[in-house]
Amino acid sequence: MLITTKIDERFAHLVRMVAVFSAMVASDAVSAQETDSWMRIGGSIEHSDNIDRIEVGGREETTIGANTEFQIASTGRRYELNAEGILNYSTFRNDTFGDEFRGNAFGELIFNLIGDRLQWLIQDNFGQIRQDVGLPDTPDNRENINVFRTGPKLETRIGPRNTIILAVFYQQSRYEDSLQDSDWLSGFLSFDRTLSPQTNISLNAMARRVEFDEVTV
Repeated sequence: MLITTKIDERFAHLVRMVAVFSAMVASDAVSAQETDSWMRIGGSIEHSDNIDRIEVGGREETTIGANTEFQIASTGRRYELNAEGILNYSTFRNDTFGDEFRGNAFGELIFNLIGDRLQWLIQDNFGQIRQDVGLPDTPDNRENINVFRTGPKLETRIGPRNTIILAVFYQQSRYEDSLQDSDWLSGFLSFDRTLSPQTNISLNAMARRVEFDEVTV
């Protein structure tokens, strides 16, 4: 799942990728072994005598909101899908702030290409951060951030006690306002040896390359 407040050309290839894997999951849905999903939809009206959250000069405001809370868990012959989130859309009657879409949502799709030995992972995480941590958490001091991650993972057993894991991931971080967008490419290699049912040792190596669209000082 890919959740953003605006989609431009930077997201086009990711949208296509998610669409392809969604179609693959849909084709396998008839063989789903387990599905557990639910959704709640609600609304709210809130009034504040200090919407700015400041000591002096705070403004009164009435906020009308619509919200949804959901959870999806589905396991099929070739995939595992998990998603959950709480999302809210708010409008301010006195126009102290512009309409706001916020909340948190996480989605993960694991597609089994060759049993559970070779898998393709898709993850998306949507949320908010404060632009200035020294100021109150108000609509004009927070922004949406979306982190997308995808790539293959190969797990191979060598004998009854040894396992080698190799993974390569691409990660894209996008901010609503801040100039901190970045693209990550990382590789992970792990050698794991089981000594007993309660004990194992592992040797891990990771390499990572990060490119920032723009750098602020």
